[in-house]
Amino acid sequence: MTARILRTPLVGLAVLAAAAPTATAQTDFPTLFLVHNVSDSVIAYRIGDDGRPTQVGSLDVSDWPTDIAVSPDGSRLALTHATANSTEILTIIAVAPDGTLSSVATFQIPDSPLAVEWIANDTIAVASSVFGSSSFRVYDYQESPTPTLTLLDTESPGGFLTAIELNADRTVLYANDSFGNAVRAYGVHPDRTVSLLDNTFAGLYTIDIKLSPDGTRMYAGCGISGSGRNILGFDVNPDGSTDVDPTPYNSPGQSPAYMCIAGNGDYLIAGHGTDATVRTFAIDPEDGALTATGYSFDVGLQGTIGDVVETHGFVFITDESTATDDVYGLYSFILNPDGTLTQNGDIIETPGTRPETMVIWNPDASCRADFNGDGEVNTLDVLAFLNAWNAGDPEADFNNDGDINTLDVLAYLNAWNQGC
Repeated sequence: MTARILRTPLVGLAVLAAAAPTATAQTDFPTLFLVHNVSDSVIAYRIGDDGRPTQVGSLDVSDWPTDIAVSPDGSRLALTHATANSTEILTIIAVAPDGTLSSVATFQIPDSPLAVEWIANDTIAVASSVFGSSSFRVYDYQESPTPTLTLLDTESPGGFLTAIELNADRTVLYANDSFGNAVRAYGVHPDRTVSLLDNTFAGLYTIDIKLSPDGTRMYAGCGISGSGRNILGFDVNPDGSTDVDPTPYNSPGQSPAYMCIAGNGDYLIAGHGTDATVRTFAIDPEDGALTATGYSFDVGLQGTIGDVVETHGFVFITDESTATDDVYGLYSFILNPDGTLTQNGDIIETPGTRPETMVIWNPDASCRADFNGDGEVNTLDVLAFLNAWNAGDPEADFNNDGDINTLDVLAYLNAWNQGC
């Protein structure tokens, strides 16, 4: 894509901090964080160059840990707890450079927090999933002088929320509504409040939602709705709005529910609830259409797949139960160029009960705010970006909408303030 230069006069820039944003601590190696839903613990694994995980940290937490997210700078985890109580808990966990974990703070939040995301290093979005009256809340999180969590905004998508997703520069938040068969897009403002951008009726349940790395496509597993084999595709427009593909894609598996996008956006990998299979789909680079590769891996009994994630060409799957096969834990696979998976050693028996949700921290993932590529995020990157912007360099099309204008400056400064 060749960016069109539609610059408007830049009257003033947001006030920059005196020093560049820096992380307090994080690992310098790819790290997988895994939640044990029944034995109430979080485990940190170092992902080796061969894709094999090695445990480096462990932390016991409160009842029923459910979803986990890692902050943009990799220094903190946010963990929700969805119990039978009407008041729940959000736990903040510090990640040390060696991968060890320590609890920083716990906060009371509303009922059934099934999903969580960091909008920025000081901003957390949490889904409150209550049948018929779901909402998500945006909180300011401060750690000094004492940890505090302050409500900034509340939005009510309705129906039943099970997933939230952010675009790459964290300016658009997507929330599913499985009861209403919809996906809603919310713009994230500089003051960290949000407002509705778009409401797309999907026609089927949207159990999980995942964005492609370039932010132009989104996919949703539909579980038992429709034919029980449907995956929805969406075009994502430059303004963050979405258009659902007219025809759902059919999976050879039953009840696609847990997904990740792998291989730089080349493949979608889907876990299925009913037949407990993991299957791969090629993503057409032109229109995003899905084509099943024919590959399938059977995890075991119905409902035993916990989560599916990928990094650096390695795919990780949790098997949460020993039922029927006496096997449970964490699988590692190698993603092959044809979209098939090769099991990467024996399953790792994790030190807890019901290994489910996972999240991965990548220290070497491309940091878009490091505009001059020197490995640091500081004021030199702002100068490099502004020079490119003034010169009309296509790299200055930071929000990838095909135009170079002040919206790119705002998008860049947002990424810079987050430290990545």
